[in-house]
Amino acid sequence: MKIIESDLSNQIVAFVQNKLGNIFFFNHIAVIELNEGIHFNIKNAPVILNELKAYFGEIRPFGVVANRINSYSVDLLDTPKYKATLKNLISYGVVGHDAASKINATIESSFCEAEKVDHDTIYDAINNVYNTVKKVNYSREINLKIQSLSNCNTLVVLQNEKLNFNTFSFLILLSTVCLFY
Repeated sequence: MKIIESDLSNQIVAFVQNKLGNIFFFNHIAVIELNEGIHFNIKNAPVILNELKAYFGEIRPFGVVANRINSYSVDLLDTPKYKATLKNLISYGVVGHDAASKINATIESSFCEAEKVDHDTIYDAINNVYNTVKKVNYSREINLKIQSLSNCNTLVVLQNEKLNFNTFSFLILLSTVCLFY
């Protein structure tokens, strides 16, 4: 299923079409649908990678879902080079729609550090990738607040935070130490 044919289409924030395929941008995820017959490798990768950098920047964590609606190939030996280019790429998922694309998705999984990369539906892939990115974003926010408190230069007011008791207790203790430092 194409992403524009799904229930998620109304959440697409931006769209880019280029010679390799289509990129659909959400807040923290990009869904990529490469064209039929494309061979994705380090030579043509900048066409996609530069679009991802332009949208997400070089700091904001994000995830990518490759929606394999067409048959194409990927030079998996270049995977470390793709990852080095996108340091803020946190999560990656692949959706296979037929037997061949599911086999390719499984093979791609073996080249990735993530626990599960291959998914049966676009909904599963987006949910998994989004939740991974969300966890990293939340952890980074907490780390920034802890760094701010530990520097004793800034008092951080925690409003509407969903913190567990241990994290909250630690932040209160740290802020108290800062006041007496």
